[in-house]
Amino acid sequence: MSDAIATMVVRGAGCIGASACYGMYLAALECRHLGVAEADRELSKAAEVLEASRPTAVNLSWAVRR
Repeated sequence: MSDAIATMVVRGAGCIGASACYGMYLAALECRHLGVAEADRELSKAAEVLEASRPTAVNLSWAVRR
């Protein structure tokens, strides 16, 4: 999802925010077998990657943090 955001396949504030949420959902699916602390670390990493994909997109960082 971060590649789609970074390469501007996904455009527009609303779509970027929704895609960021979906990216976090996908990351959460990958963490479902982990313990709470490890899952929290992995989700934090996913959030950093997503936010770095387009750092000036306000909706992206808002959506990731929600």
